[in-house]
Amino acid sequence: MHNPSKVNSDPQRRERAAQQKPMRWICLGLVLLVVLVYGRVAWHEWVYFDDNAYVFENPVVSAGISWESVVWAFKYSPSHAGHWHPLTWLSLMLDAHIFDLNAGGFHVTNLLFHVANVLLLLIVLRKMTGALWPSALVAALFAVHPLHVESVAWVTCRKDVLSTTFWILVMFAYTGYARRGGLWRYLLAALLLALGLMAKPMLVTLPFVLLLLDFWPLGRLDLGQNLPNARCTHLRPVSVGFVILEKLPLLALSAASCLISLLGQQVGNAIRPLDAVPVSARCINALVAYATYLQNMVWPANLGCFYPHPVVVTPEVPDSFIAAAKVSGLLLLIITCLAVYLIRRRPYLAVGWFWYLGTLVPVIGLVTVGMSAMADRFTYVTLLGVYMMIAWGATDLVRRWPFSRFIVVGTSAIVLGVLATTTWFQVGTWRNSYVLFDRAIRVTEDNFVIHNFRGGVYAREGKYDLALTDYSASIEQQPEFAESYSYRGWAYDKLGQYNLALQDYNRAIELNPEDLQAYDKRAVVHARLGEYQMALYDFARAIELSPEEDARLYNNLASLLATCPDERCRDARRALSNARRACELSDWKDFNTLATLAAAHAEADQFTEAIKRQAEAIELAPPRVKEHFRLRLNLYSAGKPFRHR
Repeated sequence: MHNPSKVNSDPQRRERAAQQKPMRWICLGLVLLVVLVYGRVAWHEWVYFDDNAYVFENPVVSAGISWESVVWAFKYSPSHAGHWHPLTWLSLMLDAHIFDLNAGGFHVTNLLFHVANVLLLLIVLRKMTGALWPSALVAALFAVHPLHVESVAWVTCRKDVLSTTFWILVMFAYTGYARRGGLWRYLLAALLLALGLMAKPMLVTLPFVLLLLDFWPLGRLDLGQNLPNARCTHLRPVSVGFVILEKLPLLALSAASCLISLLGQQVGNAIRPLDAVPVSARCINALVAYATYLQNMVWPANLGCFYPHPVVVTPEVPDSFIAAAKVSGLLLLIITCLAVYLIRRRPYLAVGWFWYLGTLVPVIGLVTVGMSAMADRFTYVTLLGVYMMIAWGATDLVRRWPFSRFIVVGTSAIVLGVLATTTWFQVGTWRNSYVLFDRAIRVTEDNFVIHNFRGGVYAREGKYDLALTDYSASIEQQPEFAESYSYRGWAYDKLGQYNLALQDYNRAIELNPEDLQAYDKRAVVHARLGEYQMALYDFARAIELSPEEDARLYNNLASLLATCPDERCRDARRALSNARRACELSDWKDFNTLATLAAAHAEADQFTEAIKRQAEAIELAPPRVKEHFRLRLNLYSAGKPFRHR
C-alpha cells in the first residue's frame, strides 16, 4: 500500500543528501578560516587586563584542578570579581593543570571553543531552517568579525566562548523538543541552560530568544507569518500562552542567575551607585551603545579593549553625547517599526532585530558595572540576530531577483575577506599588554583607566618613572579616580619619595574612604617614616574594610605589633592573635605567616614555640630567605626576640 508520509519525506531526504557534501566542505572551510585568522594567538602572552586576577596571579586557578579548587569554584565569594561562574573557573583550572602557566595553551583553548561555536551554529541554524547557505553566511560572519576578537583572543573571556557553546547547544536541544516533543528533550535544554549560566550569566536572555525562535524559524507560533522554508510548516502550532508557560522553568533559572550576579556585584562594589551614574545618563549611554555596536559591525575601525563611560570622565553628560543619543534612538525606532511592519512577510527581520535588542539588555549599561560605556565582547552572541537578518535578507533578494545571485555571492566574499583581514590585524593588538594598551589609548579619548593599567605594567617591571607618567596622565584626565592616586603613591614609595607617596594615599582615601589597598600601602609608608601608631591604625583599618579575611593583611598587622622598633607600639597578645589568624587563613603553609607567628611568640617570651614555628617557616621558605630565617632562629634559641632595623 502506498505510504504518503514516505513519499512526502523523499524530497526532504534528497535535499539533505544533496547538502551533505557541501556541508562538509563548508565546515572544513570555516575551520581553516578561523585558524588562519586567529592562529597566532598561540604565541600571545598574558595581558595585565584581568588575566592576572583570573589566572596567573590567582593561586587557586594557577594550581590546577583539585578537590579544594573545585569547592572554591562553586563557593560563592566576592573575591571572584562579583561573578559566579564556576564552570569558567574549572575550565581555566583544567588548562592550568595541562599547560601549567603557558599562556599559549589557554589561548588555544579559547580558539578551539570558538571553532566549536562556529560549527555548532552552522549545524543548529541548518537544522532549524533547512537553509544551508544562509546558515553558512551567518556562521562565517560570526567566525571572522573583528568585534569578536576580544572574546577569543583574551583568556579572561573564556566565559564568553564557553557560555556560547552552551547557548548554541540549548538551541539544538530545544529544536529537537519543538519538533518531536518529549520531556527528556525539554529537561536536556534546561540542564544545558543551567550549565551555561554557570559559565556566564549572559544566558539569562536565552528563554526570550527561544520564544522568538518559536515564531521563526520553528513556526510553533502560527501568527500568519510567511515561513520561507516549507520544512518548518509541519510543526503543530501551539498557543502563545503555552509557549510562555513552558518557558517559566527556564525563566526561573535566569532569574536565579540574575539575583546571584547582582548580589555578587554589590558585595564586590562592582555596580556603580545611581548618584555616580544617574538613570538618565545610563539610558542615554544605552541608546548610543545600541547604535555604536551596529556602526562597528558595519565599519569595525578603532576597536579598543576599553571604552570609558562619558559620565565617569565628566560629571555632566556632554551635549554631543545627548545629540548622539537622539539620533541613535530615532534609528532604533525606525528599524523596529520596519521589522514589525514586515513581520508577516519577513519574519526573520523581527526575530533577528529583537534578538539583538533583547540579548544586549543585561550588558547595555542600564545596570552600570565598572566604568566602561560598552565592550566588544558583548556582541559575541548579540550580533547573531543581525547576521540572520543579513543572511536571510540576501536569500530573499536572490529569490526575488535571480540575476542578483552573482552580486550577492561576490559581495559576501569581498565582505568576508575584508573582515577576515581586519580581524587578523585586530588579533595582533592582543599579543601583549603594551600593544593592547597602546592601541586603546590611541583609538579612544581621555582613557584614564587604560593609562592606569599601563602604569601598572611599567611599575611591575620596575620602570617607575614611566609608571608615574601614566598615573599622572590618568589623574589629569580624571581627577576623581582614587585608584590612580593609590598606584601613583606606590610608585613614589618605590622611588623613595615617601612624602609624595603619603599625599597620594591621603587623596585616594579622601576620594574613596573604603579603599583598603590605600590603607594597606599607606601603613607601610608610615612605618618607614617611623610613624608606627598611624601604621597600626591603617593596617587595622585595612582588615576592617576587607570583604573577606585576608591572611596577608593579618600578617602585616601582626608583624608590626611583634617587631616594631618602638616598644610603645608592641603588643604581644594582639600580635599572637593576628598571626594565628593569618596562619589559619593560609592553612599553615605560608612561610611568612609562620615566621610572623614565631616573632610574636618570641615577643611574648615563648621561645620554645618561637623556635618551633621558625623551623617550620624555614622548611617552607625559598632558598633566598632561608639564611635570614636561620639567623632569626638563632636569636630565638638564645632567648632574644627579633627586631626590624
